[in-house]
Amino acid sequence: MVCTFRVHLFSGCWNFFCGNEIVMSKKDLKILLLVFTIPFALLGVYGVFAIVYAIAVFDDSMTLVVERCFLSPDGNKKAVLYQASGGGAAGWIHHSVAILNINDSLDESVFISERTVFSKRCCDSVDVNWENDSTLQIRYIKEDEYCVYKMQENGGMINVEYFIK
Repeated sequence: MVCTFRVHLFSGCWNFFCGNEIVMSKKDLKILLLVFTIPFALLGVYGVFAIVYAIAVFDDSMTLVVERCFLSPDGNKKAVLYQASGGGAAGWIHHSVAILNINDSLDESVFISERTVFSKRCCDSVDVNWENDSTLQIRYIKEDEYCVYKMQENGGMINVEYFIK
């Protein structure tokens, strides 16, 4: 048996057919509309909260924390050991080394540039040492084959040497 719901716009009559015609009263119509309207309204409110939550949790900002600066022997450059983190609740952490001029400061552009010569995901330790004015040595623990994110041999005019502890 096929049932249909029919609305007469001009007469204001609402009909529900299931074999025999049943005329709905205005009270029944209001109840029917509430039954269908309230769940969709609640879904809309839930959707707004879900979007706000997603924006707050899945933050794409980055935080840089300087752990230590190492001045070159001639005093013209500095190697900055820093921690970069971000990503909100499912975040990430990198221990990184950047070679900067003595007056340069650390910012987000340094992390993605060639000035960051070494970057390793969350790790135990990274040691930095200037061998001379043009050679920087970095020692690190290699937990697995994917632990090093970036390892650059040349930092501008500075040669970078890597050693595994």
